[in-house]
Amino acid sequence: NFVLKRGVFYKLSDSVMEFWLKNVYNKKQKSFIISAEDIAGQFRNYLAGLYQSFEEESKKSVITRFESLLKSFGNEIVEIDKKSHRLPKFSKIEVFNEDKNNVILAYADSKKWAFIVEEKEVKEADLFGYISRLKSDKLVDKIVLISLCGIEMNAKLIAKESKVWIWEPEDINFLMDAYKKIRIVL
Repeated sequence: NFVLKRGVFYKLSDSVMEFWLKNVYNKKQKSFIISAEDIAGQFRNYLAGLYQSFEEESKKSVITRFESLLKSFGNEIVEIDKKSHRLPKFSKIEVFNEDKNNVILAYADSKKWAFIVEEKEVKEADLFGYISRLKSDKLVDKIVLISLCGIEMNAKLIAKESKVWIWEPEDINFLMDAYKKIRIVL
């Protein structure tokens, strides 16, 4: 249980160990610098850069960050909710902010995906609204509900029955890590 595999991605279950291996041990092995002070200075500069990147990303809207994530996809297979899915390389991505709903339409081959980004808990009525708008007129081939604050149990069951793919906070941050994006702090 130390190394987790989710599709084509591997992740260490201990995030501190992962950080240490990637940013301390790996850099130490590749470094020609012998002085401990120089290595410590490089590490401090690296941490300052990470902090600055985090601040810059935190200022961006959630929808902008998801758009960036979708642009990173390249036909990889990923495991979410114990099922394997292919994340296609999207040729075109459009962002819509309507009725306080954030919707991203993404096009891959001849398929049209709708990503609905919800920053509040998703309720049954919300889900029925999305499904009726997007699925009934065959406007999209695949709907992904990105729920940042969770989803009611009934809404989750309806989503599964309607073949709506749900990304919850754990899944979102897994994808952010896998595509080397800064996690969304909730």
